[in-house]
Amino acid sequence: MLHDSDPLKRPRLVRSAWVSLGPLLLMAAVLAYRLEASPWLGDAGRVLALLWASAAYGLGLAVSRFRRGTAWAINLATALGSIALVMARLPPRLGYLISRPASDVLWTMNVRLVTLFELLGEEVERVRAGLFPTEILVAPLFAVSVWLSLTWLAWTTVRRRSAWPGIAACLGLLLLDDLLAARQPVWSMWLVVPALLLAGLTAYHGKLAAWERDRVDFPELIGQDWFAGAAAISAIVVLATGWSTPEWRATMSDLWESLRPAAVESGPASSAAAEQGAFVQSFIPDLERIGASFPSGDATVFYVVTDDSPSGVDGSGLLMPPVRQHYWRAAIYERYTGAGWEAAPLGEAVLPSEQTSMPFTGRYGLTQQYQILALPDDRLFSVNQAVAASEGVQLQLASNDGYSTLPRGNTADYRVTSWSSSVTSAELNQAGTAYPSAVRQVYLQLPSGLPQRMHNLAARVTLGSPSAYDKAVRIQEYLRGTYEYRLEESVPPPGQDAVDHFLFEVQHGFCSQFASAMAVMLRLEGVPARVVTGFATGEWDGRLGRYRIPTSAAHAWVEVYFPTFGWIEFEPTPALSPFDYIPGERAAQPPPRPGLGRVRDSQAFRGAGWAVLGLGVGLAGVLGAVFALRRRRRWGPLGEAGRMRRLYWRMRDELTIGMGQSSLTPAEYLAAQAAWLGQRPRLERVARDITALYVQAVYSPHPTPPQALGQARGAWRSAWWERIRLRLGRLAGRTSPSIADQEAS
Repeated sequence: MLHDSDPLKRPRLVRSAWVSLGPLLLMAAVLAYRLEASPWLGDAGRVLALLWASAAYGLGLAVSRFRRGTAWAINLATALGSIALVMARLPPRLGYLISRPASDVLWTMNVRLVTLFELLGEEVERVRAGLFPTEILVAPLFAVSVWLSLTWLAWTTVRRRSAWPGIAACLGLLLLDDLLAARQPVWSMWLVVPALLLAGLTAYHGKLAAWERDRVDFPELIGQDWFAGAAAISAIVVLATGWSTPEWRATMSDLWESLRPAAVESGPASSAAAEQGAFVQSFIPDLERIGASFPSGDATVFYVVTDDSPSGVDGSGLLMPPVRQHYWRAAIYERYTGAGWEAAPLGEAVLPSEQTSMPFTGRYGLTQQYQILALPDDRLFSVNQAVAASEGVQLQLASNDGYSTLPRGNTADYRVTSWSSSVTSAELNQAGTAYPSAVRQVYLQLPSGLPQRMHNLAARVTLGSPSAYDKAVRIQEYLRGTYEYRLEESVPPPGQDAVDHFLFEVQHGFCSQFASAMAVMLRLEGVPARVVTGFATGEWDGRLGRYRIPTSAAHAWVEVYFPTFGWIEFEPTPALSPFDYIPGERAAQPPPRPGLGRVRDSQAFRGAGWAVLGLGVGLAGVLGAVFALRRRRRWGPLGEAGRMRRLYWRMRDELTIGMGQSSLTPAEYLAAQAAWLGQRPRLERVARDITALYVQAVYSPHPTPPQALGQARGAWRSAWWERIRLRLGRLAGRTSPSIADQEAS
């Protein structure tokens, strides 16, 4: 602690900190501007976040009561911890952190920590081999330099009242940045201004403090004269030294040009663009080069109506969107090249009569009516497996599996029927791995020479996953929780694998990188997967009962093959919601008959889409009703009983860590968990009380008392310590038998 006989010392430190705050933040802003433009920093945002945090932290340390040694020990520990968290991305994204159970968060952080140690080990081997380390090691070390430089600047400014040592550290930081960027040192004259102001202010307040300590009398307005002289000297130094350098003159010239009004171009350029048309190239995303930019904008590409039943009517009388999530597929990619994907070649046309029988279980017939506003080529859209289409549309095989089809044609208004998925997570967990040879041959392909760290990461993420579905979900959730979604182009350098570049270096991207990473990681684990492109769901129009698909909905996602169920969609991109495959068993459904019925007139479709949806008949409506009844049976309507059901299933999801969902009855579930819960009597008592209330809410004709739900919630919350211990024990030991094992036994 600080020991000083002068009781005014700490208030003076606080006053000095406030006075120096402006120039210090200005210096931090200049440093941030320089570092943001540094070409060697792949993701400068994390370094800039640490820069601002270190400036604030340094000011806090400077005005604290800690001695110098204690303060710097705390500062170093904080720096290392912050950099480990931020640069290594140990904490998941905020949305993932809030939405996922604590067990999933801890599992994700564990995988990332092990991956970090593996990468650092590779960097050490590079250094031992006489090679210069990559950004993986250099960036965290540089971040440490940034943190220490800014905290040292704040400390010397406030505590020592001498800014020059801190300014020298910041100049050294810029020299280090120039060295790592392999460029000649370029001194930013904008840094001179805050440096001189900061040095002058600290010298001035240091002199005042000395005068006060020595009880020297001085004029109260001495600061006005001092500041006027300091400002004049600073201006002369800046102009004299800056104007003599070409960089300064170029900067001032650019500043002057930026203040001039921009000239408005017209005439030949705009007319040429009009002649070329708005759709010279297809608006369907192309994955030949992973990381290349996708189409953007709010222009409408097409409208689509499905015969799924709306999920209800909102308070304004508008139709609510159907429960099931649909993507509009236009292209299938099968061969990974290391830089991108090659599209599946189109084969012969398939007659609708050849696909009237359902090739897989867990499917239902979904009819879609499309109205395309801009048709650049013959590529059309459909949901998943198209089996029948209106006149003018041809279904072509897009894979050697014999049933993956894509619609093609030159019509802007058409109808198509697809086998859409209604499979459950329990069915996918039991699908097995008996893949057809044609699927294995194409959709397990990977280029030779993939980096070993990609193999290691895929194995680490899927460790302990008993089924292909568990592996797919693990990889999907790891990507969604670990990597940042950004709409900016990030193409890897020549010779580097695109997925490796995304996973271990840039660690941010958009849908093409997320989808490619998931497909490649699944193939590394022996699970057939592919990337498909088209458009995401789009915007729901509750007045007309249809979807509007803008250009910005251009998207890439993943399809995973499951025996007896076919290709199933997954969504690894965190900007969109994942596909929800509900647990439990699917009710028996009569097979739909695609290809029957008349195609609606396109004009009627434009004006009465909502009416057609409301009057749509057929099996899709029956399936929607069955799905709604099954969901209602589990969760129940709004009210105390429904909330009791939610509490019970939330308890089961939290206690069943890493074991997937279960079809066990409440009594069977308690018996299966008895070994674990028996070691924690309080948690066991709470679980049994909640289970009893759930059984009463589901099976008893008597309603659940309102106060019982509140008591159950309070008891569950009060057992927070036992729940944490249970999770940590399972994560550390991994000795708990899985639900699948318990069911099998």
